[in-house]
Amino acid sequence: MILVTGASGLLGANFCALAQRRLGAVTGVFHGHPVQPRGWDLVQADLREDGAAEALVDRCRPAWIVHCAALTNLDFCEEHPEEAERTNVLMTRRVAIAAARAGARLVHISTDGVFDGETGGYTEVSPTSPINVYGRTKLAGERAVMDILKDALIVRTNIYGWNAQSGKLSLAEWILDRLERGLRVPGFHDAFFTPILVDHLGEFLLDMMAQRLTGIYHVAGSQAISKRDFATRLAEIFELDASLVDSISVIGGPLKAPRPRNPTLDTRKAALALARPMPDIASGLIDFKEKRG
Repeated sequence: MILVTGASGLLGANFCALAQRRLGAVTGVFHGHPVQPRGWDLVQADLREDGAAEALVDRCRPAWIVHCAALTNLDFCEEHPEEAERTNVLMTRRVAIAAARAGARLVHISTDGVFDGETGGYTEVSPTSPINVYGRTKLAGERAVMDILKDALIVRTNIYGWNAQSGKLSLAEWILDRLERGLRVPGFHDAFFTPILVDHLGEFLLDMMAQRLTGIYHVAGSQAISKRDFATRLAEIFELDASLVDSISVIGGPLKAPRPRNPTLDTRKAALALARPMPDIASGLIDFKEKRG
């Protein structure tokens, strides 16, 4: 059985549905935002609380724990560092301890935000140097996992896709919503990333689990792209007005947390292990359009 934390989030909900179709027994864990499960079990727990993770794992006895739960809003983390620490570090440590105690394998989902974004093309052994609270707490979470579980799988990524949670939008959903309403979209021409569709990431995760891979892997898109060009490509795929996408700089903007300008990930290690390349921008956006509910 697979236990998935953060089951109401973008990755958690989509991964639960995918894992249930491929493997069967899946239990998702949510804290404050329930979603409607489709064939998989859903339980409520605050895994930040002392003993909660161990009690849940003892009850469910999973073979695998996929730890997706996190605070991912960069500006919220910047303004609430103690809350970010409690969720992204303390909770992660408690989940890792519970996994070790029960003999369960752990997949921990991390981020490209552990890098400062000065150079781009980061490999798994590139020096980490996060520049905001979110990145620092996610890196601390990685280190907690590695200290407790030597055979854990840590996956750094940057995702987009369709949210199961009403009212919560991924970057691609937010861009699409504005374009369809005829509103202008601010596109950072100097902020780059290597995005991957959440459904594609889920497939890779299941294959990595089947191979029992351990250590750190970068699983992201095969192509680096600016946020502006990503928005433009999305407009073109959905046959919307790409001229609504403005070109602005990430420097000096209204964002509260500093953003790494080029935290793009080198995915060659994962591609070699899985014997296939990571998806490109076009294939991800085409699948994103096809999966619209």
